[in-house]
Amino acid sequence: MQRGTKLIILIVIGILIIGGIILFFVLNEIEKTTPATDENAPVAKLEVTKDEPKLIQPVETKLDNVSKAVKPVAIAFVERFGTFTNHSNFDSIRGLSSVMTDSMLTWTNDVYLPKLEQEHPLSGFFYRVTAKAPVVQVLESTDTTAKIKVTAQREETIGSEKPRAFLQEILLDLVSVNNIWFVDAVYWQKER
Repeated sequence: MQRGTKLIILIVIGILIIGGIILFFVLNEIEKTTPATDENAPVAKLEVTKDEPKLIQPVETKLDNVSKAVKPVAIAFVERFGTFTNHSNFDSIRGLSSVMTDSMLTWTNDVYLPKLEQEHPLSGFFYRVTAKAPVVQVLESTDTTAKIKVTAQREETIGSEKPRAFLQEILLDLVSVNNIWFVDAVYWQKER
C-alpha cells in the first residue's frame, strides 16, 4: 500500500473512534435524564366534571362607552389637524370644520390658520407636516364632555431637506351634542 492510502485509512479510523466515543456519551446522558417509572407507585385519578365553565362577562361602564365613542374622533381629528402643507393652503385643517364647535372653528380661522400662513406662506419654501395618532388616552369623561391626550408621531419636511421625525402630544376637549362628538379645544404640547 502506498503511504497516502495508509494515511487516509488511519484518518477514517480515527474519525470513527471519536464518533463512537461521542455517541456513547450522548446515549449514556439520555439514559441518565430519562426518569425510571415505578410500577408500584400509586396513580392519582382525577375526576373531571362535565359542567361547562362559566365565563364572567365584563360589565361595560359609561367610561368604556365614552372611550369607544371619542377615541376614533380624536384619532381622525389629530391626524388631519396635524397633517398639512402650505402648498395645499392648509386644506386638511379647513376641512375639519364639520367636527369643530363654533368656538373651535372661530379660533382655527381667526388665530391658528393665520399664524400658520404667516410662518409658512404659500410663496415660501415647501412645508409639510404629517401626523399619525397611535396612542390615545381618555383623561376625563362624562356623558357630554371628554378630555383626551393623543401622542402623535409627526414628520416635518422643509423644502428639499430630509424629513425630521418627532413626537408631540396634543390635548383635546370634546363635547357631545345630540350624541355627536365635536372638538371644542386643542392644545399642542412641546415636541419630544
